[in-house]
Amino acid sequence: MISRGLELLWREIESSHKPREGGWVRRLVNPGSVVSVHAAVASNSGTRSLMIDIPARTLGILNDLPVTGGLSVSLTPPLEGVPGNQRSLAVELDDAQYSDIFAVFCTDLVDRISQCAKVNDATVLLLARLERWQEFLSRTTSGLSQNEVVGLFGELWLLKNILVPLGGIGLVGSWTGARRSPQDFIVPSVCAVEVKTTTAQALSHVRIHGERQLDDSGLSCLFLACLRTELDPDGESLNDIVHDLRRQAAVTPEFSSKFDKLLTEAGWLERHMDRYEQVRFRVAQSRFFRVDHHFPRLLAANIAPGIDEVDYRLDLRNCRACECDRIELELMLSSLQLCPNFPS
Repeated sequence: MISRGLELLWREIESSHKPREGGWVRRLVNPGSVVSVHAAVASNSGTRSLMIDIPARTLGILNDLPVTGGLSVSLTPPLEGVPGNQRSLAVELDDAQYSDIFAVFCTDLVDRISQCAKVNDATVLLLARLERWQEFLSRTTSGLSQNEVVGLFGELWLLKNILVPLGGIGLVGSWTGARRSPQDFIVPSVCAVEVKTTTAQALSHVRIHGERQLDDSGLSCLFLACLRTELDPDGESLNDIVHDLRRQAAVTPEFSSKFDKLLTEAGWLERHMDRYEQVRFRVAQSRFFRVDHHFPRLLAANIAPGIDEVDYRLDLRNCRACECDRIELELMLSSLQLCPNFPS
């Protein structure tokens, strides 16, 4: 797995090369990919970085090099072994307190760049991930907000209590909400589940963000799961669910690594565990819906040109014809192939 290889290469460089004046020692992480990415260590300081070799002609896409907190992005001087028509872009950690997050950021970046079919796609992806890094850093000081804790609790509750019992711990790979995908869980070409969690007194309305959130294109089925939680000192904390899923994922290193990476992307960090431990929930009510052509929703095809941002409140009283109970939901899900190979 590429992400595991990155950490091993960094350690190999650090153990086999002594500090010297200037330059970097680097190792290729993703042989055979369109865009080469190297694990690199600065010879004088021992600082870890990623180096991405890109054609000089694509540098115009970057305009000015991105400025982002905690990271530096720079063009290296011409390096030995790099073709003359290419330049190496170095992404380096500036602030050691973010070293654990940086490792997750880099493994994700390598995995995604290695899947790019075009150089320009990799450059655009790099810019998008650096922007995501900035958003993430804004949450590292204080942790998740109360609404984010509730939302993450609902997603992981559904993963632990419904999806994993039906399809196994491999379904951690279906958790796409951590990566801001339109739906919270997607089994490619099979099904998706969007989760809405609220602390309101009545589970009567949910808010839909975007025209893609209830779009079932390319799927055999799409479900909307609506949960109402209440504070309960005898209930579960967000940490409880994380630890339970981690324990199950630990049986397979690949699943464990994937789940930890997704947790980080979702904003859950061990440094904030104390904040989450005292807040305990129970799921007081759950409602499930099959989203199809009978379900009230806004789709891209129904939106007039010129409207590029959609956010609306859905009245669940008008969705009763599509409602199913938990047993019916589980029967429908169990009839599907829930655990194919997920992309990294």
